[in-house]
Formats: sequence, C-alpha cells, structure tokens
Amino acid sequence: MNIIWTGLLLLASLLACTAVTAAEAPPPALDCQNGHWSLRVDGKPFLILGGQVHNSTTADAERLDRACTTLARSGANTAFVPISWELLEPAAGQYDFALVDRAVQDARKHHLRLVLLWFGGWKNGAMHYAPEWVKRDKTTYPRVIDARGGELPTLSPLSEATRRADAAAFRAMMTHLREIDGADHTVLLVQVENEAGYLGADRDYSPAATQRFEGPVPSELTAYLDAHRAALSAPLARAWGESGNRLSGTWTEVFGDMAAEACTGWDVARYVDAVTVAGKEAWPLPMYANAWLAVGNGERAGVWPSGGPNENMIDLWKCAAPHLDFLAPDIYQSRFADICAAYARPDNPLFIPEVSFDPYYPAFAFTAFAGCNSLAFSPFGIDEEGDEPSPAAVQWTRVYGVLRPLLPLIAERQHSGTLFPFAQNLFEEGETTLSIQLGEQLAAVITYTVKFDALKQRGAGMIVRLARDEYLVAGMGFNAVLRELQGPPRDAEILSLDEGTYDEGAWKTQHRLNGDELQLSLPETGRILRVKLLR
Repeated sequence: MNIIWTGLLLLASLLACTAVTAAEAPPPALDCQNGHWSLRVDGKPFLILGGQVHNSTTADAERLDRACTTLARSGANTAFVPISWELLEPAAGQYDFALVDRAVQDARKHHLRLVLLWFGGWKNGAMHYAPEWVKRDKTTYPRVIDARGGELPTLSPLSEATRRADAAAFRAMMTHLREIDGADHTVLLVQVENEAGYLGADRDYSPAATQRFEGPVPSELTAYLDAHRAALSAPLARAWGESGNRLSGTWTEVFGDMAAEACTGWDVARYVDAVTVAGKEAWPLPMYANAWLAVGNGERAGVWPSGGPNENMIDLWKCAAPHLDFLAPDIYQSRFADICAAYARPDNPLFIPEVSFDPYYPAFAFTAFAGCNSLAFSPFGIDEEGDEPSPAAVQWTRVYGVLRPLLPLIAERQHSGTLFPFAQNLFEEGETTLSIQLGEQLAAVITYTVKFDALKQRGAGMIVRLARDEYLVAGMGFNAVLRELQGPPRDAEILSLDEGTYDEGAWKTQHRLNGDELQLSLPETGRILRVKLLR
C-alpha cells in the first residue's frame, strides 16, 4: 500500500511540475542583440512563413476553416487573421469574442500559429470595420474633414471618445486572449489597426485640426529629431534639412512640404499608441503597426494614407508611438530591396506582414529571410477560392515547400554572412546567369532554367555556407556550378551530393546522387541539395 501511495504521489508531483513548466513557458517576445533582432517563441528563434486571409474570412466559420486548410497545405506555419471591431463589439460595451475563439481554435486544429490583426478605427485609411454605433454618432465620434469641407470615411484621431472606445475594445480582446491562450502561445503577435492614416486628404481641415496644424510642433518631436539626426529616414531628413533643421516652429516651418503629413502622422501615431498601451496592459504580446507605402512620381500624401508609418514617417512614429514594438511595410511594389532596407534598422526589425499574392512575389521570400534578415513573410489573400490552384498558388506552395524545413537553419544563421539568396529578374534578352561570391576562394554561377514570367514563375533560391567545403543549395528553376577563384580556372570537385530536407533542425538525406546526376540542378518544382567539395 505504501509503495502504491508513494507512486501516486510521485506521479502527481510529475504532473504538477509539467503543468507549472507549461504555464511558465515565456510568452512570445522580441529580442535584440547588437542590433540583430529575433522573435522568440517558447524560448527559441522563430521565423514566420505566413499567409493572410481575406479581410472578412474570419466572420465565416466554414470559410476560415478552408483558409487554414489551404495555409497548412501550402507549407505556411502562421496565419494572419483579422479581428473586426464591429463584430467584436456590436453594441457599446457588449463584447462577442466568437471571432477570436474561432481563429485560435482553427489555428490549433491545423497546427498553425497566429498573428491577429485588429481592424479597429482604421482599415486601409478608413473606418470600414468600426461598429455601426460609432459610425452613426458623428457628434461623439467625428470624421476627418477634407480640403473642400467634406467628410471622409475616416474617424478623427483627435476625438478622445473615439480613442477611448477603440482602446477599450482592444483591451477587452487582449484580456480574453490571455484567458484562452496565455499558456499555449498560439497567438504570437498582434497588429494594431491596419494601414492607418487619412486616405483622400493630406491632413484634417476641420477648425480644430487646422488650429493644431498652424500651432507649434511638439518639443518632444523636435528633441527626438535632434537626438537621432544621423539616423533619420532619408525623406524625413530631407524635409527637415530644407527647413534648416529647425528645433521649433509651426509644422510648415519645421517640415516644409511634408508638414501636412507630419502633423497627421503625429496625431495618428499618438492614437495608435494609446490603443497599444490599453492592449499591452491586458496581455503584453509584441505589437506592431503596418504601412501602406508612399508612392513617388509627384503624388502627395492622401493618395496613400497620409500620416501612416510609411517610409516618410518611420522616425515620427518611433517618437509618437513608443509602445509599438516595430513598424512593418506592406509590399505591393517591385522596389523590394529598397523597402526592406528602409525598415531593417537597429531600432526596428524587418517584418513583412503583407506582399502581393501575384506569382512574381514568392521568390522574394528567399531575399527577405536570407538577404534582409526578415522575421516574417506573408502574402495577402493566400486563401483564394477556386476549383484549381492558380499559377500564383502553385508558386507559393513550391517556395514554401522548400523554405519551411529550412527555417530553423535560416534563423540560426541570419546576420552571419553565410546566407546567399537570389531571384530571377527581367534580364536583357539572352542574359540568364549571375555569379555570387561565396567567399575568397569560391563563387557560385547560377544559370536559370525557366523563362522569366511575371504572371507564372521565376527561378529563385539560396545557398548556405555550412562549413568551408560544405554548402546547401535550395530553390527552383536553376542550375548552379561552384567555381574556384584561386589557382587555374576550374570548377570545384564535388566529393558528395545528397538530396534531402531538414526535420526539426537535423539534416535528413533522402537520396545520394552520383554519376550523370552529380550536378547542382534544381527543377522548377523545388529541391534542397547538400554538397561537399574536395579542395
């Protein structure tokens, strides 16, 4: 009897220890060491290979389940899922958390992590997802006024009532999220609002907003500019520099032709920061704001949401919204490398929550993770409907199929100088090769074997230097030759070549290649090769 009782006590003790360990697992968090950022999930670095569902998918249980099924089959590890304020709080102070519960349950069912997107006061520069009781009461929740005196479908961030209502709903959501997911960590991060700013006007032309615009720039902002003048984004540095780097004055005196957007940016960022504070008081997960990017060609703010966290406003948002963990670009433009460089900063990790679903964009995943040290990469609308997968869906699945098993390796080697990505571009006719220097003694000559087609596919991949004479070659649509850079011109001799994959961070050989297959050839469907050289 004593032996049985002792055994039961021991079992109870082990179960209690297990429960405590699970409960004490640290929540998802950002870590920065020497300016190198990582997202840590359950204590380990985690890269997000994601997909964002369509805006209203969460409202339909069947549609969301199909979307998560599609995401899981594509190789994604994380779903980006919107949560609508209008459905979470259909009447003032009355909350319905069915959307949140549905998202968490579906993600767990399909073994996905989650990034929740708070569609509160803003969605794409407008108030489309605000509750009806907010939209109807224009006195309590006023609108932004454009230059002609008309109302925009945009809530004014100057309204304390609007800010308090948005923040209260967001706090309620985060409180509920902590209750249902505090120990499981299905949800990794939360996006606060969506592409905030004024679409259709560069600033608010209401009397109260105009008075603010004609008043002084907050000393808090000018002090920030002064302290960070050597690291400001190029557009803001230019605008401030043209004013003589003034440390006091009106918005126009300090920011010149960027004054309207800067004033708007300050008001919008302060609003978003207040919502962020309310959410973090309930459950302090990492939180970020995403940006509809600015465009050039003489266009002005308002064509894109004026005052959002775009390249013009990064530093202003850093000052005005210090409780956000980072700012993130939504990339629907071809100048991918320039955008990544603007957001990958010592004070801001690169995190790409949206890219176009077009088949031109999957190849950028290699560039994002291996070249730009991004923490995330996610197309919008990956849950497309249709009987047959589109060319875009096929290409995304191929790229994700290659990248998914490599994520732990990439996370370990970001910032190390051992990752070499590449992606096929629209070359001059006949030019289909490029050379990548892998070190002082070795280069890779890449020859694309697929025809560039922005509407269907393009070759892409990466090379990882595992050791002096050992490399990983992964991707699709190219052949590679490793070429000696010292001594007589010659290709490096291959000692062994394996096709395989990674399983929980460990290499698994699937096929030893030799004879007439002893070549680095990666078909358009995708492949991972591990090569050892004899040198």
